[in-house]
Amino acid sequence: MKYVHVASRASPILGRADYTNAIVRQVGICLFSLISGLNQKRPGLDTLTGVAHEIDDYRSHYLAPYGKQMLVDSGGYSIITGDVVERDISKFTECYHEYQARAVQAYDYIMTLDIPLIIGNDEFNTTQNIYQHNRQSLTATRENLINYPELREKLFFVWQFKTKEHFGIWNRIVSELELNNYVKHRAIGGMVSLRKITQIDFSPFIAIAFRCFLDYETSPDPAHGFRLHLLGINIRYDRFIIAFLEKLFTRYMGGRGKAALTYDSINYSRTAQLKMRYLEIYTFDDHQLSVFRDIPSVPDNILKRVYPDDLFDSIQEEISKIEGLYRVNDSSAFAPLNIFSNNEIDRYFEYIIDQYELIDLLINHKNAINFKNRIRYVFDDLMGKHPYLFTPHLVQSIKKNLDITLDFHHWYVNKRDYKTLNRKIYRFIEKINFPTILT
Repeated sequence: MKYVHVASRASPILGRADYTNAIVRQVGICLFSLISGLNQKRPGLDTLTGVAHEIDDYRSHYLAPYGKQMLVDSGGYSIITGDVVERDISKFTECYHEYQARAVQAYDYIMTLDIPLIIGNDEFNTTQNIYQHNRQSLTATRENLINYPELREKLFFVWQFKTKEHFGIWNRIVSELELNNYVKHRAIGGMVSLRKITQIDFSPFIAIAFRCFLDYETSPDPAHGFRLHLLGINIRYDRFIIAFLEKLFTRYMGGRGKAALTYDSINYSRTAQLKMRYLEIYTFDDHQLSVFRDIPSVPDNILKRVYPDDLFDSIQEEISKIEGLYRVNDSSAFAPLNIFSNNEIDRYFEYIIDQYELIDLLINHKNAINFKNRIRYVFDDLMGKHPYLFTPHLVQSIKKNLDITLDFHHWYVNKRDYKTLNRKIYRFIEKINFPTILT
């Protein structure tokens, strides 16, 4: 499991430290959106040129020298928010696909353009409209996949699933366009607002993750390995189950390769800006997880792992301002440290899944009651060791996620068919209970 950083196009302030390199040190992939080039009153190839140059500059200056990769987001959020008016959606789609094809050498990965709704536009938000616009977009994507074979190694097909109508639309398009014959990598979207609206305390992507894995297994070339990206993730119990699913899917593959699950979030950077005086920083070394209750208590040897030599003096100055309750020079200074801390938590999650043999526990369980009892012992132990991390709420949500995963595991072992899985996904969507937004 790996975190993908959501990159900013903002240039560093002249005369101040540029902390971007310190962020890039912590990640393998950065996500950059086309949004600023397409959320114009009249989107076109001319408006796309500027953001294309920004992507090229960011990739060549920050990523390429360190062997890091670029993932381009379609910018479709501009349609969702209404920044792109309805009459311009077709032009937006055309421009995106022009970039997708013409700039195929300028990025390492790219997301498909998905249009799940326009906020506040009830007339647009019909099942038929959403179907037609997304079929148009994905038909163009399929043409590019046929005409530019190198795109197949770079494209992530984004699923939408928050309502039964959305899942039905995407399921229909996948079938009609036979996308599994062309798509190699998959992604799950629509989760940023989902949890805020529904108030669920389990991970909403588990069911569709199993669908993505089945699509991978039944594709013409499953030997290439399974890649799944989850958009807009930061909650810890989500990340725990992502790590668990990555290991479970790898086990299912039986030595044919490995599953690679990634997630992105802008939360780590924003939290570092807004709550810098209250951040807890975690480290995981020599099989031991440690927590520092605030930034000033983080030792220099940890800071030097995060901040290169030319930034170490700058970050020490910022820390001294926090200690003295002064205004910091740059509120983005602590983003690299918070990203580091959350990456360390992720590594710890992966470690304890192995240490407690949780994958074996799920696969070899005698019955559901036996599984739940064994899981209770594991997390009682972890709550005793790390009460700051394994809070009662976190543990409760992880247990719910593992129960859900166990149910889908039973399907995988006993059925492994689309008809049964799709029924289970519809029932899962009912539990999410997102308000109906398509008529």
